[in-house]
Amino acid sequence: HRIPSQRECLQCHQSGVLGFTALQLSADPHLPRDPSSLDLRALEASGRLTHPYTSQPRIPARSELEAKAVGYLAVNCASCHATSGYASFTRLWFDIDPAAASFHQLSIARTAVSRPSGYPIPGQGSGSQRIAPRNPGRSSVLFRLSSELPGQRMPSLGSVVADRQGVALISDWIRGL
Repeated sequence: HRIPSQRECLQCHQSGVLGFTALQLSADPHLPRDPSSLDLRALEASGRLTHPYTSQPRIPARSELEAKAVGYLAVNCASCHATSGYASFTRLWFDIDPAAASFHQLSIARTAVSRPSGYPIPGQGSGSQRIAPRNPGRSSVLFRLSSELPGQRMPSLGSVVADRQGVALISDWIRGL
């Protein structure tokens, strides 16, 4: 990681502080809950939420692998790649609408999966997709997550090396789509 310049910081923080989402603070119902953890239930119980949630937000995924992959992209990409984010002009969005009842209603399904890429993968010519089902090698999102070259790497700010575990997760998910 590297510390971005003040100008780079303003690309993300021009409208305030980036913080946790309700989804990130939702306890996993399949894991034992640590009573000392700070999650939505603890925040509600302590009266710290202005508008308490009636249910814990969830990623409407078709498998555990998909939930992890979509969650990874939401956490690592949606601060810019969202309808109101710095990179909203790309129309490649990873934010998660809490009202989505199925994977196909998520931004990622509508703007990334099986969609042509405006960023061609070097050496492949045209034909790459943002996320190409069953074909990680033709998926520009994965290519950019994997790259360590400036101008190609995503995220473009704050890091200089690829997250190998994240790349493996997204690659496995794409292979299974």
